[in-house]
Amino acid sequence: MQPCPNCRELVQEDWIVCPKCAVVLEGMTPLHGLILDKDDPNFIESNDNPESFQQNESRGIWLQHLAIFIPMNILLAAIDALPDGETSWSFWVHVCWGSAMLLHTVVIILQRRR
Repeated sequence: MQPCPNCRELVQEDWIVCPKCAVVLEGMTPLHGLILDKDDPNFIESNDNPESFQQNESRGIWLQHLAIFIPMNILLAAIDALPDGETSWSFWVHVCWGSAMLLHTVVIILQRRR
C-alpha cells in the first residue's frame, strides 16, 4: 500500500487512480516516461503540488488526441475524396472532431493558467 499524493488515502500499488480523489497515481500511468519527461522544460515537478502531475498527464493525453486527430482526418478526407474528387461526409467529421479538439485545447490552456 502507498499513500495517494493528494489525499493521503492508502491505495494498492497496482492502482492507477486514487478511488477517493481520482488523482492519477504517479509512476502508474502508461504515459510515464514517454511524454512526462523530466528533462522537458514544460515538465512541472509533481512532488511540490499534486495538481502538477495532473497537468502533465492532461498535456500528455492532449498530445495523444492531437497525434490521432491529424492523421485520421487526413486519411478520412482522402477516402472521401477518392471516388468523385469531392468531400461530403468527411466535412462533418472534421467539424465535430475539430470542435472536440478545440474544447480539449481550451481546457488544457485554462488548466495551465491556474
